[in-house]
Amino acid sequence: MFRTQVLLLMVCSVVGVAAPAVAQPQRVGLEVGAHFESLHVDDAGSISTGIGGRLTVAVAPWLAIEGELTFFPRDDYKVTSRINGEDVGIIYNRRRVDALVGVKAGMRGPRVGVFGRVRPGFTRLTDRGVDCLQVCALILIAPPKYDTALALDLGGTVELHWTPSTLMRFDVGDTMIRNRADATAPPFSSGTTHNFTTRVGVGFRF
Repeated sequence: MFRTQVLLLMVCSVVGVAAPAVAQPQRVGLEVGAHFESLHVDDAGSISTGIGGRLTVAVAPWLAIEGELTFFPRDDYKVTSRINGEDVGIIYNRRRVDALVGVKAGMRGPRVGVFGRVRPGFTRLTDRGVDCLQVCALILIAPPKYDTALALDLGGTVELHWTPSTLMRFDVGDTMIRNRADATAPPFSSGTTHNFTTRVGVGFRF
């Protein structure tokens, strides 16, 4: 929760200083990009990595609307316990797809840009089967039932501009996911999880 409050403060601070940036001469237009993402899955205590793409439309030098799609080929959930010094349990093998659309606001200088972002969207899990870690009885394990869940990406972005048309981008944030009670099989629970995310990517402006 503290992490979310810090991110919210960072977003508000960046947006608060965005207005003076309007007077700066900046390039406005269309941007496409690609990124690698690291998602620290809060309820699983694991880290998933994915690759994705982004489309950004700058409507002002300090404001942009962007959509992002990220695919995680492995987003496994482990349920384990320690018995005689060994981890014993179940591995729920999953894939994840995140789709986000929202706004990015801040200020951009000739070489560096700093932004806050708020992007609602959806996350979708797909079952890849269940495995045992050491010993378990698969016949007694209920098959997982996944569904599309609401998501909200809140965080900050730093851009380093190599040229007026190319940039490198670093994102940090909290991807909040609203899990439904019937979204998964036990031991998954309903409620909102906070998942720390980082992204590294490149972008090209037109």
